[in-house]
Amino acid sequence: MRPIDADASKKDFGEHFGDVQDAVCAQQIIDRQPTIDRDSLIPHGQWIEKPYLIGTTRYCSKCGENYGMPHGVFNYCPNCGAKMREEVPNEIQKKADNN
Repeated sequence: MRPIDADASKKDFGEHFGDVQDAVCAQQIIDRQPTIDRDSLIPHGQWIEKPYLIGTTRYCSKCGENYGMPHGVFNYCPNCGAKMREEVPNEIQKKADNN
């Protein structure tokens, strides 16, 4: 999927269609399309905690990158940008515990 500027597309149709009826039809099709919530495009993940040496380390459930985070827990993964949820689903934590 590629987000586009629908208003610019409608203007472009008007300039490039020879038949006005075709341009109007194309504009109506665009107008009927649902809008996308920008937040739905942001990946989401969870920090998976695992014991490490004398402390705990955290892994991103999306990209698997490891972060110790000694000064607090990040709200996002610095590696892939995934926004972190509060709770880790049981199936994800069980999978991490087995690795």
